[in-house]
Amino acid sequence: MTESLVAGCRVLVADDSPFALELIKAILDKAGCTQLLGAGGGREALALAAENRFDVVLLDVTMPDMNGYEVARSLRTTEPAPGPVIVMLSGRDIVEVDLAAREAGADGVMAKPVDRRKLLELLETLLQQRRAMAIQ
Repeated sequence: MTESLVAGCRVLVADDSPFALELIKAILDKAGCTQLLGAGGGREALALAAENRFDVVLLDVTMPDMNGYEVARSLRTTEPAPGPVIVMLSGRDIVEVDLAAREAGADGVMAKPVDRRKLLELLETLLQQRRAMAIQ
């Protein structure tokens, strides 16, 4: 098996559920991410993104102050292209969320509660695609 693309990533996780936030951070920490920051809401996520450069941003769709779609749109307009890989997290119907997430600039969608294996597989795929785009 080759070296994981997730290992060494700088990741921002935004979720208003402290349990979900800590669970996702634990999964990514075990996968070898080097910088893991958590935000309890959308505005905090944007403030952290303004101060740090991230490879991956995981956004809960429903946060009280600013939803994940708004955060994704803001990141896509302020980050230099191609920007971070953005994945939306949702406990709602993924098909419905997927269309809105892609319109907001997200690269993928993950159902909550987050499955460790599926999350890492999705991130590997998206990071590989991003790397291939950078080479072209």
